[in-house]
Amino acid sequence: RDAVDVPARIRRIDVGGLTDDEIDSLVWHERECTAGELDLRAGVAFTVTWLDAGPSARGRLLWVVHRLAVDGASWRILLADLATACAAAMAGTTPTLPRPVTSFRTWAAHLAELAAGDEQLNGLRRWTETLKGGEPGPEAGLLGTGSARSRMTLQLAEDETAALLTTVPTAFHATVEDALLAGLTLAVADRRRHHGTAHGTSVLLEVAGDGRAVLPAPADLSATVGCFSSIHPMLLDPGEVEWRDIWAGGADLDRAFMTIEEQAREYADNGIAYGLLRHLNPDTRAELAALPAPRIRFSYLGTFEGGGGSDGGDWTTEPEWVLRGSDATESGADHAIEISAVTVDGPDGARLAVHWTWSEAHFSDTTPVPYHHLTPPQLSSV
Repeated sequence: RDAVDVPARIRRIDVGGLTDDEIDSLVWHERECTAGELDLRAGVAFTVTWLDAGPSARGRLLWVVHRLAVDGASWRILLADLATACAAAMAGTTPTLPRPVTSFRTWAAHLAELAAGDEQLNGLRRWTETLKGGEPGPEAGLLGTGSARSRMTLQLAEDETAALLTTVPTAFHATVEDALLAGLTLAVADRRRHHGTAHGTSVLLEVAGDGRAVLPAPADLSATVGCFSSIHPMLLDPGEVEWRDIWAGGADLDRAFMTIEEQAREYADNGIAYGLLRHLNPDTRAELAALPAPRIRFSYLGTFEGGGGSDGGDWTTEPEWVLRGSDATESGADHAIEISAVTVDGPDGARLAVHWTWSEAHFSDTTPVPYHHLTPPQLSSV
């Protein structure tokens, strides 16, 4: 407490009289600049920029926090706390915020205890087989070569997103993540085919998920801010398919989808075990670190409210906040492709936004779309 000079972390920019488009451009610019100011070694884990539109207009608050300090669920907690604190301040009272039941430090200590347990070793063979089973397609290699990174964000229209959220899961008894994983696996396999590689249809992915549900009760992280992640490899293979039938939405697509869905569910309960064995268990981490690492990373962050909301409240997220995606460094990036997907529930309906970051050394036959020129494409298939 009181270790951070809060006023020094907050800057105010007068945006009175600017148009919405001008403010949007300023938000983009400020976000890129302030993200570069984060420095954990110096204790700078966040910055705040208040774009003040004056007493009669809604302004913007640009809040940038380091990924090691928050995850997606943390933002929901922080926004609720911010609304509560500001309401109290306006009423002239002292803000009272809920304290977390389980702290981040307690969670981390329990993970170390879990990693030392013999029950985690039962899954070691499975993880080694998963990492050894991936075919090294054209996306493999060149790990940590310092190649430049390109970025692109695409969005589905509201009606297509609605089908992804409702029709597809109902038809296949699947989750949204299952559908996205199936589309990604088929797309990678198809790209290999088009580029004349001899590699098979199996795709090795690194999947990042929620790490909050790891510890049993009475652990409660519902009010805890922190970076809770479960990152593990996943080997998916649709098998031999007729590609014309796949992209035409035929029977082969149904079969491939269900095959990938069944494979993905085999990892559902064991994702956290990989992280424990890979990073915290001294007897297994070296063995797993020596195995081939996935070159494609995928994460689905779930659904967030955006676009100002329908009630006109002061504390609702704007849609652009989800578009930054993964913040791979310009050099030494660990993956050839990083894909981060999120559903943004706005006033006109939900839209799926997918942010791509890729190594230019791997892929040069693509054209990035600048952030400020984003237009939602009409995509009927992944």
